[in-house]
Amino acid sequence: MQKVRDCWKEPVKGSPFFVWEEKLRRVKVMLKSWAKTLPNPATEKKFQSSLKLHHLQLEETEITKEDLDKETQLQQKFHKACLAEEEYWRLKSRSLWLKAGDRNSSFFHKQAQARKCFNSISEIKEENYILKDIANIKKAASDHFKNLYSEGMEVGHSSKLLDVVPHLITARMNHMLEAKVNKNEVKDALFDMDPDKAPGPDRFIAKFL
Repeated sequence: MQKVRDCWKEPVKGSPFFVWEEKLRRVKVMLKSWAKTLPNPATEKKFQSSLKLHHLQLEETEITKEDLDKETQLQQKFHKACLAEEEYWRLKSRSLWLKAGDRNSSFFHKQAQARKCFNSISEIKEENYILKDIANIKKAASDHFKNLYSEGMEVGHSSKLLDVVPHLITARMNHMLEAKVNKNEVKDALFDMDPDKAPGPDRFIAKFL
């Protein structure tokens, strides 16, 4: 949290929207660099092995208070590692209706693999050709939407067409729609989101924001 605060305090010049996007970008770069400096977290299997080894040692020697305290610490670390691994696969699987701690790790893992296969595009059809190369797929998709949204629409006598459209927005409603968004509205919208989902392409989840 302190690293996020320090990164966020760095001044950025520009419009409010640019400042917001630039600070998020800087935070993402900082977090990626910071994550690489962290030691590899101990896995569930490592703590399980340590716990089994400790139990074997207890069978051969007289049990002391220090041995019991060590077992308690190993049990806590093992439990924490199990929850962390399960939460990781829960988020990867996007099965957010399930809660971590229900021992659904294998289900989460299978869901994550299925989601990865479902979201991947292995081929795309362009006119009469099947494209399988990733570079060609990207280009075909980009060209399709460029053509779709750049073609001009010609509507003759648009003024007469609008005359027959009923006016459903009152002056009061229009004033409300054109009013500036306040901080409370932004906060309410953010806190109504699923905390584990990202509202934008930057992948910062609502819980982080």
